[in-house]
Amino acid sequence: MLKDIALYIADETSKTIGTNLFIGFFPSDAHQTNAMSFLKNSGGETIEIDGRPVGDTGGDRQDFALKVISRGKDYLSASDEAYLIYNKLVLQQGMVFPPATEDKIINVVEGVLPQDIGQDKKGRWEFSANYLLKISDCSK
Repeated sequence: MLKDIALYIADETSKTIGTNLFIGFFPSDAHQTNAMSFLKNSGGETIEIDGRPVGDTGGDRQDFALKVISRGKDYLSASDEAYLIYNKLVLQQGMVFPPATEDKIINVVEGVLPQDIGQDKKGRWEFSANYLLKISDCSK
């Protein structure tokens, strides 16, 4: 699921997986100043929807918790990176993905506004945002 979401974002933006969009990790030595990482958000706490843990929807819907870390050379560019994803996920609900097969649709995305988490060791600004995606399988 993480890769499907990243592929959707790469298709909708100028991001390239492995260059300025990373899946499952964020290399500390990345040469790209403006970059982002998509991570599965476990958060240490079980998130429940309708009394069931996220992911256990009992039907053709899968819930997925996502964390996105965005990095930029300065505060404003890091903020722009973070809001690029926020706008694509939260403000454009009902999107179909992945683009290659179009067999899933994101019905609802819950997310908080991206938050500044400070600077990394190289002085680049970073923002973090958490999302909860409710994804329906349209292939059935």
